[in-house]
Amino acid sequence: MKKQIIQVELFKSGWVIHVCFFLLSLSIVNKTLAQQGPPFTCNTSVYLFQGNPTNMFGLDLNTGIAQSLASPLIANPPNQSLNAFGFNRVDNYIWGYRQNANEIIRVASDYSVTIFPIAGLPANTSFNVADINENGIMYLYFDNSLTLYRIDLNPIGNPQLILPNLAITPSHISDWAFSPVDGNIYAINNDTWHVYRFDTAGVRTDLGIANGGGIQEGTGFGATFMDSLGNMYSVCNSNGKIFKIALPNTGNITATLYSQGATSYQNDGAANIIIGSIPLITVSNDSAICNNTSIQLNATASSGNIEWQTDPTLSCTSCNDPIATPFTPTTYFLTATDNGCASIDSVSVSFYTSALLTVSSDTSLCEGASATLNSNSALQVNWTPANDLSCATCTTTFATPGQTTTYVATADMGSCLLSDSVTITVDTSTPILFLNETIICANDILQLNAVADADDINWFPADYLSCDTCFNPVCIPPADMTYLVTTQNVTCPDSALITIYALPLPIVDAGNDTTIVEGQSLNLNASGALNYQWNVNATLSDLTINNPLAAPTETTYYFVTGTDENGCTAVDSIAISLKSPCNSIYVPNTFTPNDDGLNDIFLPSISGFEIEYYELKIWDRWGTLIFESFSPENPWVGDVREGEYFAQDGTYAWQLSVQGECNPVTPEDFVGHVNLVR
Repeated sequence: MKKQIIQVELFKSGWVIHVCFFLLSLSIVNKTLAQQGPPFTCNTSVYLFQGNPTNMFGLDLNTGIAQSLASPLIANPPNQSLNAFGFNRVDNYIWGYRQNANEIIRVASDYSVTIFPIAGLPANTSFNVADINENGIMYLYFDNSLTLYRIDLNPIGNPQLILPNLAITPSHISDWAFSPVDGNIYAINNDTWHVYRFDTAGVRTDLGIANGGGIQEGTGFGATFMDSLGNMYSVCNSNGKIFKIALPNTGNITATLYSQGATSYQNDGAANIIIGSIPLITVSNDSAICNNTSIQLNATASSGNIEWQTDPTLSCTSCNDPIATPFTPTTYFLTATDNGCASIDSVSVSFYTSALLTVSSDTSLCEGASATLNSNSALQVNWTPANDLSCATCTTTFATPGQTTTYVATADMGSCLLSDSVTITVDTSTPILFLNETIICANDILQLNAVADADDINWFPADYLSCDTCFNPVCIPPADMTYLVTTQNVTCPDSALITIYALPLPIVDAGNDTTIVEGQSLNLNASGALNYQWNVNATLSDLTINNPLAAPTETTYYFVTGTDENGCTAVDSIAISLKSPCNSIYVPNTFTPNDDGLNDIFLPSISGFEIEYYELKIWDRWGTLIFESFSPENPWVGDVREGEYFAQDGTYAWQLSVQGECNPVTPEDFVGHVNLVR
């Protein structure tokens, strides 16, 4: 329940000042809107709105000292800059304009801001002049423009632009204020000090040039306001001086220096100046009743007369103790008026409804699990159905439903029966199914497929899987693997194990690389498998046996694929080199370059003919050339790239090219493998 005082707005582009003023009218405000921020009261406060984003300050009008109140009013961009403020005597809120938008804002006494879009209001105009008349109509203007805009603030929560807009004589002003004496608007020209009077149709009358008090020593009058007697006050932005022009409605334009404040730029303000005593209201506490019943309201005031808002559900509006018979939750406003100052109070009447008995939110649980049901009511509660409940009359009870169930809690409040409900959804899990074989050969590609009534899945471990959170990952296991598969169905998890059996591959051996004399044949002898398949080659006698006869006409690599009894396959190869009949070449298959003086070098032995060309190349297992020699005098000592570093133990491929008397035209090539063991 908030105490409120009717105030008048005395403000604009520099500051806004609100004066406690005589009561003009009241609006019926619904409870929801009234809770959006309390209105201002007559507390002799002056407020400044300054900067971008706009900050709100409290100002001592007599000393000019300002204190920060809200920094900023609108915390997030865009359009944090506010201007063109005015005080609405109908609802006791400050209203202003949001720069470069078709929106106005309402400021409450707790400095909260509510934004209202206004259809038809230009969004690209920086309005800087505004005031609100006694009927709640906002007059909005932009310096030196041709159009005056009016906004009706009375539709609660839905201000409306009044059409048509009014034509106005362009005037270089930064603020204006309504006079409570004649209802006209008054302003001072920023540069020429002319005093203007505007009627409510926008027609301007020039009253002459203001003089006296040093008013012509400064320019830019950012704030203009009126007191309840019709005296005009204007704040000069350039020097901070505040001037008073007494009763301009009589034609007076003589100014006197009223007080000295700080210079200002891009600021606005608002002030409350109390005139007369404020009546204090004592009213009934907020209450709740049953539907279709009545309640008597009680109110007293320290002075003045009490007037309740007009409402058909009140038995009277001019009495202190009306009987209220609301049909919906209602906030009743009353005003006490004494010698031109008024205070406002309110009392809310609600209903005993299910909102007063609030139980737990709807929830889900797994089959066989329990949920805690809570009620925040101190009344005696009854739960139905009582089956599967630990207690049917307790504020807190435990439910173990076998299926989805809605539990209703009821409580008596006098003649009112309150109720609320909570639904517990029981989720059942669906077993995980696997739609694929689980026996494969090692390193084969297996597409796994899991089927489950779930949105999420996880495979553990993630080894050898293309994805551990999808339903159909690809698996390439080198050995047997068991995976734990878990799923989540709403709130209920499920899990299953799947084992992938990776059969070992056969160890296929095509035989050691060898050299034969040109024109000779050689029986190959592959082993390690059940069936064999050699690569297509015309020099082999049979492609499907393990020991075909090979009669190569040049150095040849033979590849064989062996298949075991499980259908698993492996591949090996053998290289057969040819030599001329007169050649006598021996190439060792192992050497030990450990500097012990024994077998420390790898050097082919060539005898039987003069060497005319010699080239020895060594490759590692990845096909990288690591050694090359063009002379038998330069053997391989196990180094890489002329001693850059030593090669590791392992098997290396070699190629020997020699040319001599047996092959005088082109060099003859020999290939094979050598084992390096340190």
